[in-house]
Amino acid sequence: STLIHSSLSSPNPPISKEDAILQAKTSLSTVLEKPLNNPKLIGKFKKLKQPKFRVEIPVIDDSPDSLSKLALDIFGDISIKRKGSAIKILILWPNPSLKEAAIVAFQSHSINNIVEHIDIVSVAKTDPRIFNSADVTIFLVPERSQLSVVKMVSDAFSPKPVVLLNPKWAFEEESNFGNLSGFVS
Repeated sequence: STLIHSSLSSPNPPISKEDAILQAKTSLSTVLEKPLNNPKLIGKFKKLKQPKFRVEIPVIDDSPDSLSKLALDIFGDISIKRKGSAIKILILWPNPSLKEAAIVAFQSHSINNIVEHIDIVSVAKTDPRIFNSADVTIFLVPERSQLSVVKMVSDAFSPKPVVLLNPKWAFEEESNFGNLSGFVS
């Protein structure tokens, strides 16, 4: 995966939460435009490398309301230029309470993109067509214990882009993930 350094839009690290969110939105919209505007490539190459990105925005409060607001701030009005239809974003949350908080937060705002929320716990019970309808999948604050499900969903979603936002593990831990370490690196 690629770590998006927020320096795409500025050579300096962000000095506030708002700056970090703006830099993450700018960076993500820039790196997602190419794969989302090249659907012809998807059918031509069976082994097309799946774009994977990792974004980290430090948060003091990781409550459901705070994390759902962070997701809304980033993905509610992210401008990704694409010909044709609006971008469909699937956000996978680590548990049902975070998903429910996000649904409430997103319903209270008018947003440009189509955003669907699901929790990782329910993935096995979900109609797999939900993955086909999305253009990009976002895993928000996934737990290390959920990595095998994250990989399974990403593999099913391939070659469409995947974003890990604020994963609950450090870079140093990734070398200890065994056969899953290649997935995140």
